[in-house]
Amino acid sequence: MAPGGHGALTNGGGSAHLRVPGSGGVRRRPGIPGASGHGASLFPLSDHAHRAHRVRGGGERGTRARGTGRRPAPPRSHRRDPAVAVVVPDAPRGTEANGPAGGVGGVAVRLWRWVIVLLAVPALPLSAQSPGDREALRAFRDSIASVTDTAHLVSLAEQYEGVGTRDSTEALARIRAGFARLRAGKPALAEKDFRRAANLEPTWPAPWAGLGDAHTALGLITWENKLNLGTRPGMGEFQQAADAYGKAFALDPRYTPAIEGELRLAVERRDTTMMATAIAHARQLPPDAATPEFLVALSRAEWRMGNVQAAQAALEAVPPDQATPAVQYERARALLAEGDAYGEVFYWRAVRSHDPDMLAMLRRDMSLIAIPPEMAEFDSTSAESRVAFLHQFWNARGARELRSPGERLQEHYKRIAYADRYFAFSDVRHMHKPGDLLFSFPFDSMLDSRGVVYVRMGSPDIRFAPLVIGYVASETWQYNRVQDTLLLHFAAQNSVGDMVLIRSIDNIVCTSTFGCDSDELYYQMRVVNDVYRRLVYAGMSSALNYRQALYRMGKESIEIATTTEAYPLQFPASVTSQVLPLAIGVAPAGSVVQLAVAVVQPAPGHAGQRDTVRVRFAAFGHGEVAVARFDTTVVYVAPFHPDGADTTYTAFLRLPTVLPAGTWSWQAAVQTGDSTGALLASQLITIPVHDSSRLAVSDLAIGVRGWSAPWLAAPGDTAWVTPRSSHRASVPVELYYEVYGIPGGQEYQAEVTARRGDNSQGPSITLGVEERSAGTPTRVTRTLNLATLTPGEYVLEVRITDRAGGAVSSSRPITIVEE
Repeated sequence: MAPGGHGALTNGGGSAHLRVPGSGGVRRRPGIPGASGHGASLFPLSDHAHRAHRVRGGGERGTRARGTGRRPAPPRSHRRDPAVAVVVPDAPRGTEANGPAGGVGGVAVRLWRWVIVLLAVPALPLSAQSPGDREALRAFRDSIASVTDTAHLVSLAEQYEGVGTRDSTEALARIRAGFARLRAGKPALAEKDFRRAANLEPTWPAPWAGLGDAHTALGLITWENKLNLGTRPGMGEFQQAADAYGKAFALDPRYTPAIEGELRLAVERRDTTMMATAIAHARQLPPDAATPEFLVALSRAEWRMGNVQAAQAALEAVPPDQATPAVQYERARALLAEGDAYGEVFYWRAVRSHDPDMLAMLRRDMSLIAIPPEMAEFDSTSAESRVAFLHQFWNARGARELRSPGERLQEHYKRIAYADRYFAFSDVRHMHKPGDLLFSFPFDSMLDSRGVVYVRMGSPDIRFAPLVIGYVASETWQYNRVQDTLLLHFAAQNSVGDMVLIRSIDNIVCTSTFGCDSDELYYQMRVVNDVYRRLVYAGMSSALNYRQALYRMGKESIEIATTTEAYPLQFPASVTSQVLPLAIGVAPAGSVVQLAVAVVQPAPGHAGQRDTVRVRFAAFGHGEVAVARFDTTVVYVAPFHPDGADTTYTAFLRLPTVLPAGTWSWQAAVQTGDSTGALLASQLITIPVHDSSRLAVSDLAIGVRGWSAPWLAAPGDTAWVTPRSSHRASVPVELYYEVYGIPGGQEYQAEVTARRGDNSQGPSITLGVEERSAGTPTRVTRTLNLATLTPGEYVLEVRITDRAGGAVSSSRPITIVEE
């Protein structure tokens, strides 16, 4: 059987000889009968155990070996120290070493002989574990790594435990027994095996590293048992593991398994101090001593410490033929967290595999933002369909935020890397009480509540930590979004470092027996939100209303921040812009949408200057799946005013797209430079079916000739389109709309009205005409004179009635402004 296999017990050699200079005696260190060197097989184990018993038992200890004339070997306690083992002098033949022969003079001579030998012979170094033994142990551990038969592993360990030679052979057997029991899930018994091996060979790093593995496993069992109360269960075992790894490293700084175990323990405990020490030890290891397992452990520790580039470097050093799907996935995470799109290559290569380690990491990363139905679908998706599912998962989120392909995936891992570094628990177990707002999250999550929110929502716009004597540590985050504002409070309610969500700062725990100054807390919070500023200076009645408003705001913010996720476009500098989608045009099962855009630009510095505007648009249906989207850049010549009177001008654009019939939410963004743009709040649009099968009228396009985007709707038929609703009464307005579903040549009634938006009495316009249909579509342009309207809010409506009495209408609000 190959060395290091399930049945290979090896001895460092048959017997060891030590000759004492001047003594004429030879000491033979008894070995295992029949063992001739490294890798010598001692199976069958029962026979070996029987012979090992004969070597160490049967009343031979302490007596002279028959027929040899030599004294028996000294006790093991002496043989373990070379300085003692080699100075035991041979007694003259026919005398007893401890007898009275020789009288006082003989005793004196013997004492001098001891002194002379002790001074003459230098202490020999303690014997280190041979490279062959280490390789055999590594091979054995690798050979049982995939064994799942617990009974076989236990039986194997029991056979190794039967070796009782009390020397290096037993130490090797006990280390193997410990590995087998660790694999079988019996760390308590493994700890005894490694302890025995360490007692037999205290200068070997292998048993100490094994002790570290056993204590780590025992600590994790205690940690994961929910019946063990407290925030740091298992810390005693973890500390013993750290001490054992440290002992192994002190014995041999090149012993890779010890450093690897230290790295794994530090990551499991999330102890940054221990991780820093383990990483320092790892960096002392020569490159040729690094194994793939060690490199993966190092990369995880570097990731936890926030050194994503170092984590990537460690993973890159793993040989390609040993890069498992889990390693490829971790490399993808590191690359994506660094903003390197090449990480997608490793990502899509890894996620299609069946590797359980990769799937566990992928599932954890997805669960931080996915909703329960998505996780259920992920769990039921086969490996063959997983890639398509994940493409849909990430593309839908990217489209919703108007992001380019791959942006949302990269951002996700950037956030995880940051949260794992700054919001992961150290060695504190996450204890949720039934009243905690994230009680539905895992009992022992890797991230505190801040980390959960950060991965979902990203970095807050405002992050503030009040400091008031008596209150536990707390933080307040505020997200200033286009559509709303999120106000979130976190406090260390349960233990130090365990930040949980609370609805209001009134819920922050006061630990002082003399009470806490809540007025000071509210005074400090005035820099976060204007409601706090008004509360500080409000009377008693108003202050109560403000507190209730803040409580409702906090409750709603928590619901949004823990059930949704966002990656909105953000621009350091804003631009004034408007976007309005208009359903005007014929399309199968829907309508063409004309996107009217107006954006204020700086005046050009010279004639012929070209400006650009990037417009992103997307419409979403149920489940926020994009039904239409585009991302385009328009280049145009800016109007030039030689006198320089105007510092800005307004660019008007019209961009067509197609939407199916239904009611959709839409989002748009306008960008005029690398860092200048605007994200518009999401709104709803209803798209009818525009075809010849039914009577319908399009949305209304309104514009001012020369001050809007021209649209050649048909040869010789130019419409003017603008998203603006404000107009001066003295400037005529161009109206364009289309009629559908009336056969060509048939007459219909069209009525155009402009009435007060609040239906109050006041000036209005009504225009009724008979028109003849040109078929589907019938395009209509009109010029409206608004001079009779006074400033105010109005509704412009077009109503179409066909010959059969069927009627449809379309309307649009307009505002008449002062001259």
